[in-house]
Parts: sequence; structure tokens; C-alpha cells
Amino acid sequence: MPFNEVRLNLGFDQGTVGGASFSTTVLTTGGGYEQRNSNWDEPRGRWQIGDRLYDREELDYIIRFHRAHRGKADGFRFRDWANYQAVNELIGVGNGVITQFQLKKTYTIGSLSTVQIIKKPVAGSVFLTVAGVPITSGFSVDNTTGLCTFTAPPTGIVNATFDFDIPVRFEQDTFDHRYDAGTPDEMLFYVSTLAVLEIKI
Repeated sequence: MPFNEVRLNLGFDQGTVGGASFSTTVLTTGGGYEQRNSNWDEPRGRWQIGDRLYDREELDYIIRFHRAHRGKADGFRFRDWANYQAVNELIGVGNGVITQFQLKKTYTIGSLSTVQIIKKPVAGSVFLTVAGVPITSGFSVDNTTGLCTFTAPPTGIVNATFDFDIPVRFEQDTFDHRYDAGTPDEMLFYVSTLAVLEIKI
């Protein structure tokens, strides 16, 4: 499906509500015991950017963004300000043969962990080390896939520090908004429901 490598930019997105959500099926027996089945290996994020007031400039921007992406049709980048950075993340171990490494972020508590595959790093933000030594050349980063490619296969633990976006689409084809207050020069508009939903690419 079409994807536009541009970020929906609402500043710091104050008032945005959302985050990652898993899918778990829970079966409860007559005795109250549970059988839980995790349906997804990775969660899917959703962020509500409506239920707030926008000024005229902000509303014009969102209208243009929504129309340009034809509502739900086309994907784009979104920054979750609560989780957009990875620091010294292990992305692989070089064996002198492998030249490509996928950016990822691992979430670990005790013996449990999940891995988030990062496919939309921010251009210019990726910093790599091999066996603890900073790498300043001899590699490239595909900012559309999150693949790091070395010109010569590295040997040792490969770590990465970077910023990243989330690939999303609008959840609604319809964009409702209401003139709420203000003067012709300083209008305020209420947007009731408008959300973005993470997509797998």
C-alpha cells in the first residue's frame, strides 16, 4: 500500500492519548482459572489526536494532511513522544560474514522481553558501535526500512542509538471538525474524533 515518508507534525502533541496495544484471548474456566493466548508477537499502536481544540493554522494543516493521504488510504510517519528513542540497543552480532542488520528496540523486564522492529528511523540519527567502538563510516542506513548495511562485514556486537517514527494511517476516512470559539482572526475549532493507527509494513 502507498506510504508517504513524511511525519505528521503536531509539535509535541500535547493531549495525544494512545500507545501500544496487544491482542490476547482469555478463556475462563468454571473454576475461575484462565487460559491466555497471545495472538500477536508485537503490539499495534493507536493514538487519539482528536478531542481537542485546534487553531486555524493547525486545523488547515490537518485538513491538508488528511485529504492528501485520502483518509485511511495512505500511510505516513508519526512520532510517539512517549517512546521515540533507542539507546545502545543490541541489533546483532557480526561474524565477519553478515553485512546487514535490522534496527530494533528490545523491552526487557526480568526474564521476559519483546522486540520492536524499527523500520522508520529518523534520518541522520543513527549512531553505531561495533564491539564498543564508534563507527563513523563504512555503513549506510535505509531510513525507509531500518536496515543498516556495512561495506565490510563487522566482527563483534553491533549496537545502535537512534530516533524513530511509527508507520501509521488515519483510522477515519471522515474528518469532523466544528467552529467552537474565537474571533475571525483567532478562531478555535474542536475536533471530536481523529486517530492514527500503526500499520505493519
